[in-house]
Amino acid sequence: MASTPKPNYVVMTVECPYPDCQEKQTVHVIARTGFGQMGDQTIKCVKCGKDFDVLVPDKIIDGPFGTNLKQAVAIVKDWVKNP
Repeated sequence: MASTPKPNYVVMTVECPYPDCQEKQTVHVIARTGFGQMGDQTIKCVKCGKDFDVLVPDKIIDGPFGTNLKQAVAIVKDWVKNP
């Protein structure tokens, strides 16, 4: 049984804009050749849970993820199991 390939993506770091939080987190943005249309997308902060807009070059396909090592390791382990 063939699995559906995951799209190519780039990892971008964004920061929660709220002064009482400012948590750094990552999102996966689809990677395409050519020019994309920059646009705002709304994500929910992994720490404070508030929504905020981020300006990214294309569609966010996964995330946000916290940037601490424990979370990053869990993400990579999951990806290795389910490429």
